[in-house]
Amino acid sequence: MIDFNEKFLYHIWDQQHLLFEKKTDCGKDIKVIFAGHLNRAKGPDFRNAIIDIDGTEIQGDIEIHINSYDWKAHNHHEDPNYNNVILHVVFSNKSGLPYTIKENGELTPILQMNNILSTDIEKLFKESNEEQFVEKEKFCTLFSSQSHWIPQILTEYGKERFERKVKRFLAELSFCSFDQLLYQGIFESLGYANNKFPFYQLAKQVPYIKIQTYINQGFNKIDILSLLLHLSGLINYLPSQVESILGTQIQDSFVKQNYVISDYHYDWNLFRLRPINHPVLRLIQGLDFIYDSALSMHENSLTKHILKLFSFEKDNLSVSAFRKRSHLAISKQTIEGLNTRLGISRIDLMLINIIIPLVYIYAQKMDYPDLQVYAYDLFMDFPSLADNSINSTMRKYLTEDIEDKISKKAIMQQGLIQIYHNYCENHLCEFCTNKLDDIKARIVL
Repeated sequence: MIDFNEKFLYHIWDQQHLLFEKKTDCGKDIKVIFAGHLNRAKGPDFRNAIIDIDGTEIQGDIEIHINSYDWKAHNHHEDPNYNNVILHVVFSNKSGLPYTIKENGELTPILQMNNILSTDIEKLFKESNEEQFVEKEKFCTLFSSQSHWIPQILTEYGKERFERKVKRFLAELSFCSFDQLLYQGIFESLGYANNKFPFYQLAKQVPYIKIQTYINQGFNKIDILSLLLHLSGLINYLPSQVESILGTQIQDSFVKQNYVISDYHYDWNLFRLRPINHPVLRLIQGLDFIYDSALSMHENSLTKHILKLFSFEKDNLSVSAFRKRSHLAISKQTIEGLNTRLGISRIDLMLINIIIPLVYIYAQKMDYPDLQVYAYDLFMDFPSLADNSINSTMRKYLTEDIEDKISKKAIMQQGLIQIYHNYCENHLCEFCTNKLDDIKARIVL
């Protein structure tokens, strides 16, 4: 009997260690365009995946189980949070049914993994166990025996992470505009780790074009804030300083007159949040920049507003100049009396994870080669970001001289994150070691 847990299946799905030709149990052809974002909070395992089912592209969530019956065992059939699942991926289907039934009565196709595993994962899959990633000892074959290669190796993995982001955004552009994708990305970033998905939901429920429409009709920033607070349910969780300063300005009359409040469910995580990380404050922080972009008569577009950050002269191409310009534009005091400026570290993460990759794609699609090169160079030369838990864990395996080199470049930090998700999280050391030869050959060439 094979002994493994669902986390290993997450890795297989995320890295697509599956045969290219796939069929659901109901006979539909499946192509995975984007595997989705791994969801570490409540709800489906992967969010916002894009798949092709019998020639039709659809976007939604993916739920992964060892057995198909786990859907009922985990009570997903009674949970409306799983109604956006477009594919139920299981290791084996023991129910005998070709579909999974959601809470709303809709049928979701089932895809079995056990007969479509790629040959490179089968051996390791059989050896997998329930063990979670923990630091057992300060040793790693990659970081201990390949020290002179590490900066270049991490740079290659950083490039791979950038390429995966580009691929993801290109896929999502099939379903929305550049403005909406930038808007969604900024909102997700405002949610940090705990509230990414609720912010994404809000950006979908109140799309950027709707904000443009309201502004063109003369509604002000407080009206828009009121709308977002009421629709998201955050109106019930106002921090005391927000309530005391805004008071009766945030009324529900605008919402009732201009928007139908649906039964959207927002699962906000407010437990043990630092006061400055409260989602209401984060919403206020991001709104000013987004509101200004829609308000501008010359731009009336978030994409054009963002592109101003990338305007450059030949003698002013430095990363430091770009960062300074971006920090000044995005970090604003939105409401008098509330200190809600976005921090430099958060803006840097927005730039690296959302804005630079999307501008790179925009330049590619619009045939602006200079802008495309500039965006890519910014990513390559961007200074180090604030450490997260993954980087802190991975850096324990590095010698001081290597750690010093890595600490100067964001791309190497991105490389560490990519290696962690590709291999370390599920102890796939053999795969990591095998890929080194390919990477070193690429570096030499």
